[in-house]
Amino acid sequence: MYYMAHAGYFIQRKGGIDLDEKSSIGKKIKLLRVEKNLTQIEFSKQIKISPSSLSSWETGKGYPAVSTLLKICRFFDVEINTFCGEQNASNRNN
Repeated sequence: MYYMAHAGYFIQRKGGIDLDEKSSIGKKIKLLRVEKNLTQIEFSKQIKISPSSLSSWETGKGYPAVSTLLKICRFFDVEINTFCGEQNASNRNN
């Protein structure tokens, strides 16, 4: 299912949170983490990363490796394009 975000971009999510593709990856991770009521420490343990790495992503000082981003997607049950800002193909030519 697709949910419309700003400026004609679409974010695919199984369940229902709108994420603006213009937001940083870290902001999206934080939004998903907070939605699940997880602290940075709790979430970092779940995906086996350091809390300092998570903090740096959420504050925009760094980005996770693709392999870690895939773990995050599986954990939150979101598609990778949630973080990549992929547009719906039918909307690209408009």
